[in-house]
Amino acid sequence: TQQLTTLVSMFAKQVSTYCKNKSNANTSQCKRGMMVYGMDKLNKMEESHLDAMDPFQKDSDSICKY
Repeated sequence: TQQLTTLVSMFAKQVSTYCKNKSNANTSQCKRGMMVYGMDKLNKMEESHLDAMDPFQKDSDSICKY
């Protein structure tokens, strides 16, 4: 769905920043691990949680909250 695509894109940007800011020698491994974990969590979330994080929904919260 468009909503999930938007949330994955937001999450990917946050993962990139997180892994770059960590003093982690293997940034690509960090990104891969975090993306696998995040995708699993997003796929298991109820629609109401996805709606709450969607920046295009009224009264949405940050994806970081979840």
